[in-house]
Amino acid sequence: MTMMIMAACAGMTAAQEYPEPIERFGVQGHFGRHSWDFGPLLPFMRKMGVSWIKDEIYWHQVETEKGRYAIDEVNEAWIRQATDAGIRLIFSLTYGNHLYENPLDPDAYANWCRFMAAHFRGRIDVWEIWNEPQNMWFRAQYGGQWNGAGESPWVEKFAEMVEKASKAVREGNPEAVIISSGGSPPATHHLLNRFGERLVELDGLAEHPYPFRLPPETMPYGGPEILARDGVATVDDDHSFSSLIRRLRELGRKIDDDPSIWITEVGYTTYLPGRGVGLSYGFTPEAQAAYLVRMVVQSLTAEVSAVCVYDLMNDGPDLFESEHNFGLLDHAMQPKPAVEAFARLASMLGGGHEVIDAPAALECLPAEPPVGDAWQTGPEESFSPIQGPQCHWFRTKRGLVSLYWRAGRYNRETNGPLVRFVWPEGGEIKEVETTDLVTGGSIRIGVAKQDESWRTEPFVLDSNPRIIAWPQECFEHSDQESLR
Repeated sequence: MTMMIMAACAGMTAAQEYPEPIERFGVQGHFGRHSWDFGPLLPFMRKMGVSWIKDEIYWHQVETEKGRYAIDEVNEAWIRQATDAGIRLIFSLTYGNHLYENPLDPDAYANWCRFMAAHFRGRIDVWEIWNEPQNMWFRAQYGGQWNGAGESPWVEKFAEMVEKASKAVREGNPEAVIISSGGSPPATHHLLNRFGERLVELDGLAEHPYPFRLPPETMPYGGPEILARDGVATVDDDHSFSSLIRRLRELGRKIDDDPSIWITEVGYTTYLPGRGVGLSYGFTPEAQAAYLVRMVVQSLTAEVSAVCVYDLMNDGPDLFESEHNFGLLDHAMQPKPAVEAFARLASMLGGGHEVIDAPAALECLPAEPPVGDAWQTGPEESFSPIQGPQCHWFRTKRGLVSLYWRAGRYNRETNGPLVRFVWPEGGEIKEVETTDLVTGGSIRIGVAKQDESWRTEPFVLDSNPRIIAWPQECFEHSDQESLR
């Protein structure tokens, strides 16, 4: 293992310059359960521009005798390293403790939460009450449906736990940000619709918007069949990620006038489907990289408080096990393509923030209808993934950047549609450079003035996210106030 760590970290020395972090971009860690060594993984996080780590220390690790709490030195050390590196922390307060007759005793749990918040005051910024109660402990102990619909006693029991724990965290650290979730979009909606008055100590909502088998722009919710199953609409009928966040924010007003939204887990696994296909597809590492960058960028422009990719490193060595293969690095600490994709993103976007109004439009050019291909049909989809151009704008210290791609399934088999950027006025430039964040390849695209507007020459739009750092003179006559 020592030789693998040395090889993986080659070229990433203490003297290396790292990009400015991407605000609100984070990763899920497993440092708190002693699964990983923090030191060798820190250079990868800094290279990718990570600002947040979401992690956990289990209740039973801390309270091994009733009423006596102690944090081990391994956890004290890595938390100190993270905060010294300027990385902020989100901690889930998990799980049950068999010291108690009821391992989900809400009063005992609240007492532990109070200790944790007080002990780590000034070091851990955000506390998430529990993690995925529909999967972890609550539904198994109290019964009900995973989506919280119908008779689901676990939802009320969880509301009781959140009510007591959130008050205890506030007592331990009045400045803490406190969040929670039903664990899935429908369960979160049922939790707040039924028991919102008990959750008013929360500052915001956590969510895990896993697309499972879908591209990141499309959620596995929405439409009449899912509404009938879940008993609540969590996205619009177009199944869009953007509507998921909008509806969560509207729901959150039951607990706060301006609720924050935290994506504390989202990811794509790269397992090999030799034992069959599970809840998620096993995606190629290249598709994983493209989808994760697309998910993070659209989350940033949706103004979530943080988006944490699950997870930093594979959880195990079994290539055929879905849960073992969500990592940005494999189990031997070798980077998957997503590491370099986020490193490229950080090098151009670090410290940037989203722009209110796009200074240029991304237009699709009319396509000739296919000839003789009527017999060809694509695979049937239970959901129709959102298609077409996606474009997001940010302002950095160096100027404006745009990130763009073709929404929908990862497909680099055929050329995508031809598109071009068009803007009304600007300074004289001849070309712009666009970089593929997954492959690192760059091309130059010509720019010319035509019919009182500026436009790039047509170029192919594909599944990989690309980025352009625009010369300042491009938009020098545009309304600068709207671009801030």
